[in-house]
Amino acid sequence: MARRGVRGYFSLYEVPRDELERFDLAEKADIFAPGGLGVETLWDSLERRGVRWRGWNWRTPESQSLAQMAARIAAGDDDFLFLYTADLDALLHREGTAGGGVRARLDRYDAWIGEAFAAAARRGRPLWLYVCSDHGMVDVTSRVDVMGRLAGLDARRGRDYVAFFDSTMARFWWLRGGARDTVRAALAAEPRGRWLEPAELAREGADFAGHDYGEDVFLLEPGALLLPSFMGSTPVAAMHGYDAGHPDMSAFLASNRELPAHVKHLADLRAFLEGELDAQAREAA
Repeated sequence: MARRGVRGYFSLYEVPRDELERFDLAEKADIFAPGGLGVETLWDSLERRGVRWRGWNWRTPESQSLAQMAARIAAGDDDFLFLYTADLDALLHREGTAGGGVRARLDRYDAWIGEAFAAAARRGRPLWLYVCSDHGMVDVTSRVDVMGRLAGLDARRGRDYVAFFDSTMARFWWLRGGARDTVRAALAAEPRGRWLEPAELAREGADFAGHDYGEDVFLLEPGALLLPSFMGSTPVAAMHGYDAGHPDMSAFLASNRELPAHVKHLADLRAFLEGELDAQAREAA
């Protein structure tokens, strides 16, 4: 993929090789850098504002990222520091929400935060800290073989329809008349999942023009794992990607600053942080 200029995250997982040409890459560029999404992001805003900033993401091992960020807090001249890690996500998938490694990792983060505040205090420089996640996590309680349920139908994948089988949902594009009714009827008989209606997709911001992410979406109930899937054939202890209304799917946001009541969704986070940058600039003036 390097020859194609792809700089973002890319993995084949277990997508059948002969079906790869039907799908596109979700992350062609570095989404943690200015210009990475093709629309203005927080990183573009930081550059436009002339903010001195540094960031670390999944490309750097977590222990190295934490150490480097701590060093910048202790001695750097940055106005904004950002660290993204996928290690806790991986632990939760592997161990579940009650895993011993998960608790140990949270304790590690707690100790790091305490050390960061101590370092900032020694410099006499205020530290505004924000800790957030991009999703929750649900412990897996059952497995559903959606691919197996569809295998014996007259409607054939690749000929009559295209499908992508994710860990919690199956997304479909229809190629021939009649395939939609056949597939929908077959999966409607699965008690641990349901077809998402257009109104639900619109409410969750997933009713995309052109149906690039599927014309129809079949979503499993929280705790059910679609296995096997294009994401893998090995079971995991916990998963995300369920109905956003489930309490265990809620993301997390905490700060040593007061959080405004209107910040209720991940989509609110960028504007909130930009507002904090403005407040920081006013205090420094």
